[in-house]
Amino acid sequence: ESALSGVTVPGVPFLILGHNDSIAWGFTTPHADTQDIFIEQVDPNNPAHYLTPDGSQPFETSEERFLNGDREIIETFRSTRHGPVLSDIWSNAKRSDGQTVLTLSAASFNAGDNTAESFLRLNRAGSVDEALAALEDFSSPPQNVTLADRHGNIALLLAGRIPERRTGNGFMPANGATGSEDWIGWVDRDRLPFLYNPESGMVVQANERLLFRDPTL
Repeated sequence: ESALSGVTVPGVPFLILGHNDSIAWGFTTPHADTQDIFIEQVDPNNPAHYLTPDGSQPFETSEERFLNGDREIIETFRSTRHGPVLSDIWSNAKRSDGQTVLTLSAASFNAGDNTAESFLRLNRAGSVDEALAALEDFSSPPQNVTLADRHGNIALLLAGRIPERRTGNGFMPANGATGSEDWIGWVDRDRLPFLYNPESGMVVQANERLLFRDPTL
């Protein structure tokens, strides 16, 4: 096993950034927009349902138990096809007439998040190419990643899942009933920022927005 040195956080069993015997890597934030607020219309004929492009659908519910000292608290939370209902727990977002609720879509809520496995493979990578392969499974939160190996290879990329929206850019809350601004998947990785052994001989990153290979993004 390669020796590891760098930075981690309590409770995380992987090195977050640093180096092993073969490669070094660093992270900065791309400030990628991976969360959207949706305004859901409550079905006026059935408050246990909400409106979708396919008609009225029931809220999903889950029961959670919390300990407050010696007292157990039981809370029921609702969610929709977009995500959990924020206005159930955030009083400033509630409407007294009950006609709408606010939900949160977030990349980290979606199934298929293999970030933990990606970190394990990154920690064990023996080259920039192996690190790039490991980061294909990196999901959330998106990161700008700088890479270098002992063979002189360097790279800079945006790793993570970025939502592809049917329309709009997620800047304002979307109408959940119409589906017009729904997420329709993830931006293809071959459209995301990427540099590999550039002619300049260096890669630099300091929390700024990277240029996408697809100029429409």
